[in-house]
Amino acid sequence: ERTETNEKSTTSKDEVCRRKLEKFAKLSGYKELKFIDVNLSFLQNFDKYLIYTHKIQSNSAENYHKVLKVLFNQAIIDEIIDRNPYKGFKPIKTEIGVPKAVLTSEEIDKLRGLDFADEEQHLAKARNVFMFMLNTGLRFSDVKNADLNKLAKHNATGIVTINLIQKKTKNAVEVVLNQEARMMIHRLRATTESDKLLGKLTMQPINRNLKILAEMAEI
Repeated sequence: ERTETNEKSTTSKDEVCRRKLEKFAKLSGYKELKFIDVNLSFLQNFDKYLIYTHKIQSNSAENYHKVLKVLFNQAIIDEIIDRNPYKGFKPIKTEIGVPKAVLTSEEIDKLRGLDFADEEQHLAKARNVFMFMLNTGLRFSDVKNADLNKLAKHNATGIVTINLIQKKTKNAVEVVLNQEARMMIHRLRATTESDKLLGKLTMQPINRNLKILAEMAEI
Protein backbone atom coordinates (compact mmCIF):
# COMPACT_ATOMS: atom_id res chain seq x y z
CA GLU A 1 0.00 0.00 0.00
CA ARG A 2 1.57 3.28 -1.10
CA THR A 3 2.11 6.08 1.36
CA GLU A 4 0.61 9.53 0.82
CA THR A 5 4.06 10.84 -0.10
CA ASN A 6 4.55 8.13 -2.73
CA GLU A 7 1.10 8.83 -4.17
CA LYS A 8 1.89 12.55 -4.46
CA SER A 9 5.22 11.73 -6.10
CA THR A 10 3.54 9.40 -8.61
CA THR A 11 0.84 11.99 -9.37
CA SER A 12 3.54 14.61 -9.95
CA LYS A 13 5.42 12.33 -12.38
CA ASP A 14 2.20 11.58 -14.27
CA GLU A 15 1.39 15.29 -14.56
CA VAL A 16 4.88 16.20 -15.82
CA CYS A 17 4.70 13.39 -18.37
CA ARG A 18 1.26 14.52 -19.53
CA ARG A 19 2.46 18.10 -20.09
CA LYS A 20 5.52 16.97 -22.03
CA LEU A 21 3.41 14.64 -24.17
CA GLU A 22 0.76 17.29 -24.88
CA LYS A 23 3.40 19.81 -25.94
CA PHE A 24 5.11 17.29 -28.21
CA ALA A 25 1.76 16.25 -29.72
CA LYS A 26 0.90 19.86 -30.58
CA LEU A 27 4.32 20.38 -32.13
CA SER A 28 3.66 17.23 -34.17
CA GLY A 29 0.33 18.59 -35.45
CA TYR A 30 -2.11 16.84 -33.11
CA LYS A 31 -4.66 19.20 -31.52
CA GLU A 32 -6.24 16.37 -29.53
CA LEU A 33 -4.04 13.29 -29.27
CA LYS A 34 -5.90 9.97 -29.34
CA PHE A 35 -4.67 6.50 -28.43
CA ILE A 36 -4.95 5.44 -32.06
CA ASP A 37 -2.57 8.27 -33.07
CA VAL A 38 0.30 6.85 -31.01
CA ASN A 39 2.42 4.36 -32.90
CA LEU A 40 6.03 3.21 -32.72
CA SER A 41 7.27 6.11 -34.88
CA PHE A 42 5.47 8.63 -32.64
CA LEU A 43 7.11 7.15 -29.52
CA GLN A 44 10.58 7.11 -31.08
CA ASN A 45 10.18 10.78 -32.00
CA PHE A 46 8.90 11.57 -28.48
CA ASP A 47 12.04 9.93 -27.11
CA LYS A 48 14.20 12.15 -29.37
CA TYR A 49 12.19 15.19 -28.23
CA LEU A 50 12.86 14.41 -24.56
CA ILE A 51 16.58 13.83 -25.03
CA TYR A 52 17.55 16.32 -27.74
CA THR A 53 15.10 19.15 -27.03
CA HIS A 54 14.89 18.95 -23.24
CA LYS A 55 18.49 17.73 -22.84
CA ILE A 56 17.70 14.96 -20.38
CA GLN A 57 19.55 11.65 -19.93
CA SER A 58 18.11 8.38 -21.20
CA ASN A 59 17.46 7.08 -17.68
CA SER A 60 15.30 10.16 -16.99
CA ALA A 61 13.49 9.74 -20.32
CA GLU A 62 12.75 6.15 -19.32
CA ASN A 63 10.70 7.47 -16.39
CA TYR A 64 8.34 9.19 -18.84
CA HIS A 65 8.07 6.02 -20.92
CA LYS A 66 7.25 3.99 -17.81
CA VAL A 67 4.25 6.24 -17.17
CA LEU A 68 3.04 5.84 -20.75
CA LYS A 69 3.57 2.07 -20.77
CA VAL A 70 1.25 1.75 -17.78
CA LEU A 71 -1.31 3.92 -19.59
CA PHE A 72 -1.21 1.84 -22.77
CA ASN A 73 -1.36 -1.46 -20.87
CA GLN A 74 -4.53 -0.20 -19.18
CA ALA A 75 -5.92 0.90 -22.55
CA ILE A 76 -5.47 -2.66 -23.83
CA ILE A 77 -7.25 -4.04 -20.75
CA ASP A 78 -10.10 -1.57 -21.36
CA GLU A 79 -10.17 -2.65 -25.06
CA ILE A 80 -9.48 0.89 -26.27
CA ILE A 81 -6.56 -0.42 -28.34
CA ASP A 82 -5.59 -3.98 -29.22
CA ARG A 83 -1.81 -3.59 -29.43
CA ASN A 84 0.77 -1.80 -27.29
CA PRO A 85 2.60 0.76 -29.49
CA TYR A 86 5.74 0.24 -27.39
CA LYS A 87 6.31 -3.16 -29.01
CA GLY A 88 9.68 -2.91 -30.76
CA PHE A 89 10.55 0.40 -29.09
CA LYS A 90 14.29 1.05 -28.69
CA PRO A 91 15.17 4.04 -26.50
CA ILE A 92 18.08 6.34 -27.27
CA LYS A 93 21.00 5.70 -24.93
CA THR A 94 22.89 8.77 -23.79
CA GLU A 95 26.43 8.66 -22.49
CA ILE A 96 26.88 7.58 -18.90
CA GLY A 97 27.75 10.55 -16.70
CA VAL A 98 30.78 10.94 -14.50
CA PRO A 99 30.70 8.32 -11.70
CA LYS A 100 29.71 9.69 -8.32
CA ALA A 101 32.56 10.29 -5.90
CA VAL A 102 32.79 7.80 -3.04
CA LEU A 103 34.53 8.00 0.30
CA THR A 104 37.90 6.31 0.61
CA SER A 105 38.89 4.19 3.60
CA GLU A 106 41.18 7.01 4.72
CA GLU A 107 38.34 9.55 4.63
CA ILE A 108 36.06 7.22 6.61
CA ASP A 109 38.83 6.89 9.20
CA LYS A 110 38.94 10.68 9.46
CA LEU A 111 35.21 10.76 10.20
CA ARG A 112 35.59 7.91 12.66
CA GLY A 113 38.36 9.72 14.53
CA LEU A 114 36.61 13.07 15.01
CA ASP A 115 36.24 14.34 18.59
CA PHE A 116 33.33 16.53 19.63
CA ALA A 117 32.87 19.15 22.34
CA ASP A 118 29.78 19.08 24.56
CA GLU A 119 28.07 21.69 22.39
CA GLU A 120 28.74 19.59 19.25
CA GLN A 121 26.74 16.51 20.18
CA HIS A 122 24.39 17.13 17.24
CA LEU A 123 27.43 16.57 15.01
CA ALA A 124 28.37 13.42 16.91
CA LYS A 125 24.83 12.13 16.33
CA ALA A 126 25.03 12.77 12.58
CA ARG A 127 28.43 11.06 12.38
CA ASN A 128 27.16 8.02 14.30
CA VAL A 129 24.05 7.70 12.14
CA PHE A 130 26.20 7.94 9.01
CA MET A 131 28.65 5.33 10.30
CA PHE A 132 25.72 3.01 11.05
CA MET A 133 24.52 3.44 7.46
CA LEU A 134 28.01 2.73 6.09
CA ASN A 135 28.28 -0.47 8.14
CA THR A 136 24.83 -1.79 7.22
CA GLY A 137 24.29 -0.49 3.69
CA LEU A 138 20.85 0.79 4.73
CA ARG A 139 19.20 3.86 3.25
CA PHE A 140 18.42 6.79 5.54
CA SER A 141 14.67 6.16 5.21
CA ASP A 142 15.14 2.59 6.50
CA VAL A 143 17.43 3.67 9.34
CA LYS A 144 14.95 6.37 10.34
CA ASN A 145 12.02 3.94 10.45
CA ALA A 146 13.83 0.96 12.05
CA ASP A 147 12.08 -0.10 15.27
CA LEU A 148 14.00 -1.02 18.40
CA ASN A 149 11.86 -4.12 18.92
CA LYS A 150 13.07 -5.53 15.58
CA LEU A 151 16.58 -5.89 17.01
CA ALA A 152 17.39 -9.54 17.74
CA LYS A 153 20.32 -11.47 19.20
CA HIS A 154 20.71 -15.09 18.11
CA ASN A 155 21.90 -16.90 21.22
CA ALA A 156 23.35 -19.88 19.38
CA THR A 157 25.73 -17.75 17.32
CA GLY A 158 25.85 -14.42 19.16
CA ILE A 159 24.93 -12.65 15.92
CA VAL A 160 22.82 -9.48 16.25
CA THR A 161 20.39 -8.59 13.46
CA ILE A 162 17.76 -6.01 12.62
CA ASN A 163 14.64 -6.96 10.65
CA LEU A 164 12.82 -4.36 8.60
CA ILE A 165 10.73 -3.68 5.51
CA GLN A 166 12.63 -1.47 3.09
CA LYS A 167 10.64 1.67 2.34
CA LYS A 168 11.72 1.96 -1.30
CA THR A 169 11.54 -1.69 -2.40
CA LYS A 170 9.01 -3.02 0.15
CA ASN A 171 11.34 -6.01 0.59
CA ALA A 172 11.71 -7.67 3.99
CA VAL A 173 15.38 -7.89 4.97
CA GLU A 174 17.40 -9.16 7.90
CA VAL A 175 20.64 -7.21 8.32
CA VAL A 176 23.55 -8.60 10.34
CA LEU A 177 25.09 -5.90 12.53
CA ASN A 178 28.86 -5.86 12.84
CA GLN A 179 30.68 -4.57 15.91
CA GLU A 180 30.86 -0.96 14.76
CA ALA A 181 27.16 -0.88 13.82
CA ARG A 182 26.29 -2.19 17.30
CA MET A 183 28.57 0.45 18.85
CA MET A 184 26.73 3.20 16.95
CA ILE A 185 23.40 1.89 18.29
CA HIS A 186 24.80 1.95 21.82
CA ARG A 187 25.99 5.56 21.45
CA LEU A 188 22.76 6.79 19.92
CA ARG A 189 20.51 4.89 22.34
CA ALA A 190 22.31 6.57 25.25
CA THR A 191 20.74 9.90 24.25
CA THR A 192 17.16 8.80 23.48
CA GLU A 193 14.20 6.88 24.89
CA SER A 194 12.48 6.62 21.50
CA ASP A 195 11.08 3.32 20.25
CA LYS A 196 12.99 3.94 17.02
CA LEU A 197 16.32 2.11 16.81
CA LEU A 198 18.50 5.23 16.50
CA GLY A 199 16.07 7.70 18.03
CA LYS A 200 14.17 10.44 16.21
CA LEU A 201 15.90 11.35 12.94
CA THR A 202 15.24 14.04 10.34
CA MET A 203 17.05 14.07 7.01
CA GLN A 204 17.60 17.82 6.57
CA PRO A 205 19.62 18.46 9.76
CA ILE A 206 21.53 15.20 9.28
CA ASN A 207 22.54 16.26 5.75
CA ARG A 208 23.43 19.75 6.96
CA ASN A 209 25.60 18.36 9.75
CA LEU A 210 27.31 15.90 7.39
CA LYS A 211 28.58 18.85 5.35
CA ILE A 212 30.06 20.34 8.53
CA LEU A 213 31.62 16.97 9.40
CA ALA A 214 33.20 16.80 5.95
CA GLU A 215 34.82 20.17 6.55
CA MET A 216 36.02 19.12 10.01
CA ALA A 217 37.56 15.96 8.55
CA GLU A 218 38.98 17.95 5.59
CA ILE A 219 37.17 15.78 3.06
